[in-house]
Amino acid sequence: MAAGYQVVATGRRSEEVEKHLGGPQDNLLVTKLDVTSLEDVEAAAQVAVDHFGRIDVLVNNGGNFFAGYFEGSRPPKCASRSKRTSSAR
Repeated sequence: MAAGYQVVATGRRSEEVEKHLGGPQDNLLVTKLDVTSLEDVEAAAQVAVDHFGRIDVLVNNGGNFFAGYFEGSRPPKCASRSKRTSSAR
């Protein structure tokens, strides 16, 4: 962010994410995202586009590994893998 990038940071507890990143900033949007919820995933993407106009780079760091192209992934398969990982806490 110090380099001027616009960043959307997500997490199940968005208030904790924002606090960890130093609080509100002009180039930071923090929104709730539980990777086991397709509705949350879609809403977070829409909020990002609505706020910044586009998504240039997406980094999925949700604690899981998917081999292959994101565009070729099917939501049910991704969701079942995410739920297994998230429920293993």
